[in-house]
Amino acid sequence: MQELETSPNDIRFLSVSLSTDGKPQISLRSTRVEYENELPPGMLEFETFQIGSCTSELYYYHPRYEDQPSRFELDSTDETKRELYLKRNMASAVHQEPENIAHFQDLLTHTMFHEVVGRVLQFNKDDERPAIPVQMYRPKIQDGKVGFIREVVETNFQENIQPGSLIIRNPAIICDKHSRADNINPETGWPYQCHRNQEEGHEPKGTIGHTEFPGGTMDGIARTPADAVTPVPQDLQTFIEKDIVNRAFLLTCIEPMGCVFDAFGTFLQSGERPESIVIIGDGPNALLTTAFCQVFAPDAELVIVGKHKAKLNCMSDMNPDKITTITTDGNDYSNLASILKMLNGKAHAGIVMPTVSLDEETVAPFVEDDGTLIWWAASVSEVTDNQKLKKRYHERFPYGGAPRAEFSAMLLMEYFIKERPEVIESILKYPGVNYSLLHEDAASVVEEWLTNNGRLVREIETADGIVNMSLKPVINTARLLQYASYLDEVNKM
Repeated sequence: MQELETSPNDIRFLSVSLSTDGKPQISLRSTRVEYENELPPGMLEFETFQIGSCTSELYYYHPRYEDQPSRFELDSTDETKRELYLKRNMASAVHQEPENIAHFQDLLTHTMFHEVVGRVLQFNKDDERPAIPVQMYRPKIQDGKVGFIREVVETNFQENIQPGSLIIRNPAIICDKHSRADNINPETGWPYQCHRNQEEGHEPKGTIGHTEFPGGTMDGIARTPADAVTPVPQDLQTFIEKDIVNRAFLLTCIEPMGCVFDAFGTFLQSGERPESIVIIGDGPNALLTTAFCQVFAPDAELVIVGKHKAKLNCMSDMNPDKITTITTDGNDYSNLASILKMLNGKAHAGIVMPTVSLDEETVAPFVEDDGTLIWWAASVSEVTDNQKLKKRYHERFPYGGAPRAEFSAMLLMEYFIKERPEVIESILKYPGVNYSLLHEDAASVVEEWLTNNGRLVREIETADGIVNMSLKPVINTARLLQYASYLDEVNKM
């Protein structure tokens, strides 16, 4: 019997485990995983460049209720689930030698995070992969005004993927049924969410970095199905590669921008555009929502309430004529009603979206009758019967990412680089990001962020002096720096 040829891949990764008191601990580790050289059809091999953190991770690694295990603890000790997802991962041609499988299972269980930018190294197209209809929203200028138009595109998820192309990983691997444009949930405006049931032959959803498929916190080579990534359009890739170290963050923003499309799905579906929008918070989610609104409702009065002028200024710079910012200590929102009344003649807004944890009695007074309160936080995405009670306003509970919304987010980012460079500049100069290289420093940063409930506080120098500011951890890999050096050499030739 001929022995299979394999390729050993040395991988450095951030590994998450739980301490004796159940708190997440992060360490830097190394392993070697071997793949069979022959890449299966429909599979691609890629290298990881940048990884972003998401606050939804907090609710995975921390128990939601006291004296109960976290979802991570349950998943990592569920042997039936581990066996099911290991079998699915073996389809990427992981070398079936026991020690190698153990190394891969270790990587599968302990890597984390789903906001991942990478570059394709090789791809084996599956010619038998059927195309399905997928919903996308594209920015379009009509009669001098910009807005989103809905398109349905037939795709087999393999177009525009080739060696050298940049990609982002989608947050989960989902089935075709729950990707289709003809399977739209009217309550969200997007396809019905994929799930982990296996009735009627359904292939269970697999979340990246939640013990089901390897997470992004690795510096090395990995494999994934082509329908689990979103390719970067060539014009956007060209723009990013001119300064990839500083511009890769635009791609790390794609997955959370998809969550913004999810939050506004019913408005995209109906075509309704509010006259006024309030965003509470000045974190990255508020930044991306502000950018989204430049196409979604460019004529709306947009009011952003946050703690830091340096962050708020980045948002107002996107459209100073329509964006008003208010600074707050996080407790006092008394100025909001008067500002809204000055702008609109009434102390309410059509949409109010708190991106920080606030109770309903604080934010509800600012929502107009028949308006919409968008609860951004993933922790309230599971709607209770009490929350379904009829109120004077509507409520949206975004799931944390609509199926295939990454396509729309990529189209929007491509539009910004072509038509709205001031939006791109605002995203790139936003001060609320902490970059670290994937080594011991990144491990301590992620552990601090997890331990402090999603807060990584650092002293930041701003125009108003040095302030303590909460930052989003973003991790670069050595492979990103190596590719940047390669591009520099090419550009000099």
